[in-house]
Amino acid sequence: MKKTIISMMVLFPVLLLFAACGAKTQADNAAYVSKGKADPLAKYSPEITMTSVRTMSPTDKFDKNDPDQESYEKNRWMRVYKEDLGINIKWNWIAPDEDSALARWNTSIAANDIPDFAYVGNNVYKQLYDADLIADMKQIFADYATDELKATLLPSDYDMLTFDGQMLGFPAGRKQFAGTTMLFVRQDWLEKVGLQLPETIDDVVKIAKAFKDAKLGGSDTIGIIFSNNLTGGSNFGAADGKWDGFVNGFGGYLNYWVQKGGALEYSYIQPEVREALVYAQKLYKDGIINLDFASLTPAQAREYVASGKCGIFYSTAWNVTQSMNTLVKDQKARMVNLMSPPAKAGQKLPVQTNYNGGMRTFVSRKSKNPEAAVKLANISYAYKFKDWHYYMIGNNDEAWYKYLAWGDFFAPAEDDLKKSFAMAEAELTGKPIEDPSWAGEYNMFKTAVAGQTDPWPTMLYGPKGDYTTLYNAYLENRLLVDVFQGLPTNTLELKGNVLRTALEAAFFEVVMGADISTWDRAVEAWKRDGGTQISSEVNEWYKGLSK
Repeated sequence: MKKTIISMMVLFPVLLLFAACGAKTQADNAAYVSKGKADPLAKYSPEITMTSVRTMSPTDKFDKNDPDQESYEKNRWMRVYKEDLGINIKWNWIAPDEDSALARWNTSIAANDIPDFAYVGNNVYKQLYDADLIADMKQIFADYATDELKATLLPSDYDMLTFDGQMLGFPAGRKQFAGTTMLFVRQDWLEKVGLQLPETIDDVVKIAKAFKDAKLGGSDTIGIIFSNNLTGGSNFGAADGKWDGFVNGFGGYLNYWVQKGGALEYSYIQPEVREALVYAQKLYKDGIINLDFASLTPAQAREYVASGKCGIFYSTAWNVTQSMNTLVKDQKARMVNLMSPPAKAGQKLPVQTNYNGGMRTFVSRKSKNPEAAVKLANISYAYKFKDWHYYMIGNNDEAWYKYLAWGDFFAPAEDDLKKSFAMAEAELTGKPIEDPSWAGEYNMFKTAVAGQTDPWPTMLYGPKGDYTTLYNAYLENRLLVDVFQGLPTNTLELKGNVLRTALEAAFFEVVMGADISTWDRAVEAWKRDGGTQISSEVNEWYKGLSK
């Protein structure tokens, strides 16, 4: 096998948009539509045994007197696999922690003693790939995966496993979009200064200056707070003072690979980022930005927000559960969420998301029943949609999904956002929620609101909550996924972090007053010192998707 890579609140219009979006996704996934008549949940007779491996979780709970959670070998999912599918799971090994698991994988791969399937991270997958041990699952997945499983996936989920037209292993729906950066504004402060919600970045600056001049957060009021968080890409930990939302307003992206002219280009070196830098430099000079941003950690920025020093800032969508929850609860602040405003009026630019690649499902080329791994995923989703509590929460608040042989499930691509929309619609219209998993979380939301404890459930899931705003942006095709979902290439693995760090250092220097030529030189150095080679290798992967 040839290897080219190494390593709300207008309901009905929105629903129509969703239907159109669904049609587009089906078209994009046309290559993975089944051409056979396989039964995705057929039971094996006689029974078969599939081998796998796993890592223990320190939060897993066992009870020898409870057959549902007696051990990793004996639990409700092992019983479902046997009784419903005729599949027995044999653990070749169970590692106590991630380091031990990696060591066991190293030994297993070297000895060519690998399981039939496993849920693996990038490092292990890369070793398995290099050793040519992964089965091509493209047609098998198309034939055996259920519609429920396929509905959780985006084209990019397939891309991360596609090499020279083969899909090595199969993808999983992963949590994404919920950590997208948004702009947050204190509505109560807006009313005090007599201004409207911002439509452009210039409006954002005007509001920030008005808040600062009026000293609404005290004598040390911050205009727009920024931290030293320049991670971008899939590093989506909750943070206040993020830069990606600001840069996105200029059409620029941090640490992304974007499509231009039929090829992939690194986002940091694009002219839109340079434009954002020139604008940010003026904000710093005029005192709109906090002067300590380059040394301010996301945790410290969170403290600034929670203390009420800033009334407009960029933050992770679900961070309302943290700093903004404190702000609203303690200071009675009224927050409004917005998608990041553009530099030019009237634009609806895509924003980068927290899509993260992370895990893959490996299936061995030597497995006699590679389709059985897909069936194990099918039954997991079948039970999730059939009975959320069977799938999700067990005795002593144990999460049953931790015992799944196929791997821990994150929310499907649009699930958190679509679910939030359904919950908001239920609040407005009284329309019942049909999906049991959403109904379960909606009941939690209602209980939290009725108890009048923390405000974050309403801020996140309410009719004007963050997730509803994000869902509408999703339907408008404004949530941009990093195009490169392949494994790290040789040069990217060797030099990528060093080259990115140099760009980020130059970014901060320019914001704090260095001539923009500092950035231009950093971009040229990135290209010269390995970036051009990285781009070439990334595009080799990209070309392989069409083969």
